[in-house]
Amino acid sequence: MIQPRVDNKEYKVLVLNGHAKVILTAASGFRTPVQDIYQFAEKVVAKLKERCPETMTEYILRVDLFEVDGKLKVNEFESFEADIFLTRGSTKRKYTQADGTILGWTDNDTGNFVTKFWTDKFHELISLAFAAVL
Repeated sequence: MIQPRVDNKEYKVLVLNGHAKVILTAASGFRTPVQDIYQFAEKVVAKLKERCPETMTEYILRVDLFEVDGKLKVNEFESFEADIFLTRGSTKRKYTQADGTILGWTDNDTGNFVTKFWTDKFHELISLAFAAVL
């Protein structure tokens, strides 16, 4: 892998079903506002889906970002093997949207999303299997 040398940390943004939920790593060193980081992560996931429609973006993606010369850059997308829980130093569990709404996210929310996603997926597959037999 070849990537630029940067003086700040990499941000790991948890994106569930196309929506950025939380920065998993300690949030320091970026000049870009948190809301813009979330919007960028959502935008690049949508672009990934557009260019590679078979990509499973309705589940978990972690978008790893750098800030280079004041611009956000994708380092990588991770999914099934990504660490999806907050690090101890993470400070960005909540953020304020443009309309003033404060959104928050916890590891419990992540666990609940994963459980619901796979429960729903199993039910869907079982229903499809029954329909195919009939």
